[in-house]
Amino acid sequence: MMAKHSWQKRWGVPLALVVGIALLALWPFLSRDSLPVETDAELHVFRLAELSYLVRGGEFYPRWAPNFYHGYGYPIFNYYAPLTYYLGLPVELLPGLDAVDGIKAVFVLGLLLGGIGTFGYVRRQWGAAAGYVATAVYLYAPYVLYVDPHARGALAESFSLGIFPLALWLLDRLRGRQTPGRLAAAALAVAGVILSHNLMALLFFGILAAWAAWQWLVAAAGGRRAAAWPIAALGLGLLLAAFFWLPVALERTAVNLNTLLGRGDNYDFRTHFLTLRELLAWTPRLDWGDTQPAFRFNLGVAQWLLGGLGLLLLAVRRLRRARQAAFFAIGLLLLLALMLPLSTAVWEALPFLPYFQFPWRLLGAAAFCLAVLAGAAVDALLARGPTAGRTAVAVGVALPILLGLPLTQPAPWDDFGPVTQRRLTEIEHRGRWLGTTSTADYVPATVDVVPPPTPDVVRGYYEGTPVDRVNRVAMPDGAVVEAERIRPLLTRYHVQAPKNFRLRLYLFDFPGWQVRIDGERVETELARPEGFIVVPV
Repeated sequence: MMAKHSWQKRWGVPLALVVGIALLALWPFLSRDSLPVETDAELHVFRLAELSYLVRGGEFYPRWAPNFYHGYGYPIFNYYAPLTYYLGLPVELLPGLDAVDGIKAVFVLGLLLGGIGTFGYVRRQWGAAAGYVATAVYLYAPYVLYVDPHARGALAESFSLGIFPLALWLLDRLRGRQTPGRLAAAALAVAGVILSHNLMALLFFGILAAWAAWQWLVAAAGGRRAAAWPIAALGLGLLLAAFFWLPVALERTAVNLNTLLGRGDNYDFRTHFLTLRELLAWTPRLDWGDTQPAFRFNLGVAQWLLGGLGLLLLAVRRLRRARQAAFFAIGLLLLLALMLPLSTAVWEALPFLPYFQFPWRLLGAAAFCLAVLAGAAVDALLARGPTAGRTAVAVGVALPILLGLPLTQPAPWDDFGPVTQRRLTEIEHRGRWLGTTSTADYVPATVDVVPPPTPDVVRGYYEGTPVDRVNRVAMPDGAVVEAERIRPLLTRYHVQAPKNFRLRLYLFDFPGWQVRIDGERVETELARPEGFIVVPV
């Protein structure tokens, strides 16, 4: 009984309070059916539906999406971080639920993990009261609360904003006490950061690595052994996620990545720098009457006021554990600088930075730094006496929530509608996006020109019949080809022909495809400019 009571006191009540703080942030997802279209959430819904189709067919870790790009296939699962889809998959597989429910569940999970991780880390440094304040500051930051999950519908990036604080907290726990369980938990969380979002993995893994190095540098001589354990967990997490990032690195030239880099267009980082005034601006109220309600890429007034107080107290040496706070102060200043035009030369000099496309993507990480500093500031005020401390905690929790209230009521959305392969095909035909991307990224490099839809292929999606990817027009007279689908990514063709010929398939070629005739592997040819597979028979 004593152990149970101790757990409830240490975790039960705090977790309940963290969930309570997060409730308004979660409310749009919990109180409304479905999800909006016309945001990236729509893309993620169809990716999850495609993954479900593949898993149901026996392809448990597919790297190819056969129904994307007009049915020609697309290696998006080889290159796009998979964790959020596998987290949504169990929900999608439940009776009566679908991919929309699965994606919504992951949005909710990401926000919850962000709150728990932020609270856990800050509580270890400055106590529970500071942890509650930091949780409110982080979850109600405009970018975390509204921009990523609602305005953009950026599932993977939004989830990465949740799992990053969790990974930091677990690394810090490992630094405090080294056990196999804590090492495993920290390594799994680090792997989760890498598997959540390609670009944010670079940012957040870099921050975690810098934090671990900082702990080692500031540790006393006797504490450096403990400080080395988070570094080991980072390495182990990197190894655990190698099944994903290693193929991405080794096969990066097998697809087109140039479309991710813009020049003078929407994907050019130069067009998305923020001004200091924009960063510090007030959050506008959402106009439900507007088809696209205006919002700002800003830090949030409550966030920079409370976090700025932490910076000020750090500067005048009034913070406990100042070295821990100093890391996030330095990180905040660097992140802010990278979002301003003055950093243009840095973005141009570092070859990986332009792939981030939008400097304001750093707002989530900046919000976490502000949250940590806000928590440290409240801890300093608690030391001034109970009255000042209680007031600081109340204001620190209430102010971010009150100023974030307008963003907890996004414009109502209609029902998402059916999630079917036919609807996916119709959307691709309208040209809004292809393969659930809007920039043709990850198209096989051997595709010189993306071909239009082929009526014989897409007919199967419209009629609900098996998709026929055989170019029958190019077959010689008297040839007969019958397709037998074994699994979604394995098809057996029964061929009868009066002479040798080239079997042309409406299927993009890509490293890894294998063709066997009577059990013997054969080399395929490539049809240019479409990049289709050709099989000598």
